[in-house]
Amino acid sequence: MTEQVTVHANAEATQSESQPPRGNMSVKLHVEAFEPCPIHAPNPCDCPKKSVGSVCKDNDLVTNQFFDLVCLEMLAVTPVSVKDTAGTTNSETSSATIGSAPKIYAGTGTTTADVSDNKLQTPTENVAATVGTPPSGSGASGSLTITGTVTAGALRAYTEVGLQVTVNGHNYLVLHDVFSPALTVSSGGTLATSYIVTFS
Repeated sequence: MTEQVTVHANAEATQSESQPPRGNMSVKLHVEAFEPCPIHAPNPCDCPKKSVGSVCKDNDLVTNQFFDLVCLEMLAVTPVSVKDTAGTTNSETSSATIGSAPKIYAGTGTTTADVSDNKLQTPTENVAATVGTPPSGSGASGSLTITGTVTAGALRAYTEVGLQVTVNGHNYLVLHDVFSPALTVSSGGTLATSYIVTFS
């Protein structure tokens, strides 16, 4: 599996060089770390905060669980065996019940992310994600944005983030990325994460 999914409807078809390729889905990741507010920390506030670094990746890694859930929910393949964050393989069916809002997790693991990952290596904090709805787009492309900002419970050197969803009471990691150098923030600092899922 690769970080970018490409579907060719007709192998004989050719694209004009002036037109963007179609049949693609990619996930862009933007992570930015901020120092805590010197006045209000550890309480949240709307004060401007000092950025201590950022990471941008055009092709964030999607996991096996992402494709399993696509097969279940969109392609009506049932049952589907999906490994949750506890390492248990669950047999999910098309009557799946989606739980609470997806969550963005941050952590300090440093091993390169892999499509077989079912959990963050060293999760530290998480936050309920805000999902842009409905997807915006027109013509030949569209996008969906998922955002969330975690607050560091201690001095952190963040090196990984991921997106988890809950299906039938089971937690599944569907996006995962490990980055370097680390984004280090003090206790009460924040890590703002944005996923932009683009379809064309």
